[in-house]
Amino acid sequence: AGLLGALVRGRSSATALTRERDALVAERRRLVHDLRGHLSPMMMVSERLATHTDPSVARLATLMLDRVERASASLRR
Repeated sequence: AGLLGALVRGRSSATALTRERDALVAERRRLVHDLRGHLSPMMMVSERLATHTDPSVARLATLMLDRVERASASLRR
């Protein structure tokens, strides 16, 4: 139970931590994928509205497009 037991427990803890880290990384990837999926249609609509003939609509669409692009860029980090 002495040193060998401590080594086995340490290895088990390290393995558990590695599994937990891997699960968190996989969950982050899924979340980023889902969020980018939600942002993509917003970006397409914003791009289309940015060419609207009404200047106030085009201005707001440009602002919205900027925010969506920022959000998308922050997900790539």
